Amino acid sequence: MGQKGRMANEQGRLPDGGQRTAYCGQRTTPVRRPLSAERPFVFRRDRRAIGGFFEEIPAFVVVVLSVSLFLVAAYTTLGRLGQDRELSSLQDECQRLCRAFRGYEAVLEKGQISMEPESGVFEAGKLDALDYSTLQGALNSPHLYNLTVRDLLTGQNWSFGCGLPAGAAMKVKVSSAAVVANGNGGHDPARIGVVMWE
Repeated sequence: MGQKGRMANEQGRLPDGGQRTAYCGQRTTPVRRPLSAERPFVFRRDRRAIGGFFEEIPAFVVVVLSVSLFLVAAYTTLGRLGQDRELSSLQDECQRLCRAFRGYEAVLEKGQISMEPESGVFEAGKLDALDYSTLQGALNSPHLYNLTVRDLLTGQNWSFGCGLPAGAAMKVKVSSAAVVANGNGGHDPARIGVVMWE
């Protein structure tokens, strides 16, 4: 090191013009020089966190897409859970209505010995005389429904309730076995079908 460099070190300056910041024995650590006005500012990635706006756009897009996909998935899941719950309650109501009709005494045949109504054994004459308003008051269902009793041997149908609309959002069907006592003293197999919708 020459005379000029030695003098600069003694005064606390480095030969290139920087300041001495730490002194450990013979070592000196120069301070980084600030960006000079001569050098234009450029977008770049470095340790001083000088980066351009365009480098942040991909990260922002990823975050927005992730949050959007999460919200759509959560909304869809909650919607399906609510719909399944409504469908389950409609199914329960439909089964209750079918059981109630199987025990509805106004249309049941009475036993020969006990003279008590037999559940699920209907008299054809009583089914002919039954009207929907009487049945609706007895079964007391808050939903719209159509109840059908079909004689499987003769093909005769007894239908009570509203007609099923074409665009029903939710519908449930429950069937149950039954017996229809015809006027000749015979008993035919039958099927009760209950369709309920909202």
